[in-house]
Amino acid sequence: MTTERTGDSSDARIRVLLVEAGSDREGVVQSCLGAVPHPSLSSSRAGTLADALAALAAGPFDVVLLRPELPDGNGADVVRRVAAQASGVPVIVVAAECDAQSLATDGVFDCLVTDTLTSDELAHSLRRAAERSRLESRLREAESRSHALFEHTGTALLTVDRNLVVRHMNERARRLLGSVRGEIEGRVSFADLVPPETPLLKKL
Repeated sequence: MTTERTGDSSDARIRVLLVEAGSDREGVVQSCLGAVPHPSLSSSRAGTLADALAALAAGPFDVVLLRPELPDGNGADVVRRVAAQASGVPVIVVAAECDAQSLATDGVFDCLVTDTLTSDELAHSLRRAAERSRLESRLREAESRSHALFEHTGTALLTVDRNLVVRHMNERARRLLGSVRGEIEGRVSFADLVPPETPLLKKL
């Protein structure tokens, strides 16, 4: 089931996957989510672990809200499997008790206690998680553009670490040196690729 509220365009849209057992009316988190004061929030619901994993595979979502007591799994195993399938999408766990340290190990963004959960608390956590999701998405896009520029420029390029070991080479550099991917990267020093009298090498 998917619900959506459309508001002013200044409110960034938050796409939420709610993973919670029970019907739409029975869900504790569903009730709080319905009261969250965010006009551009859309939510889809999964009532089982299998449905949650399938929904995450189809995506996309900005945040996952998870109650880990499900008909086909519960506890830490559910948290780990959902977080792994979410692949970078922030997961907010709603449970009777929260162990923030162990949940962080599983890749969980936040943990909220069921008995004290309010719509305001949920709204605050959702906004923080969605903002992180957007920032990480922009970072991945920037890294992808940078990688494409590095690989497809017409100039031979390589990067080295502080010990002058070659870490990355683009295809133009590999062709110029007659090497294949992985043959030089992490194995060969830049000093071994150029004549020792090279002015740049002397400065290094």
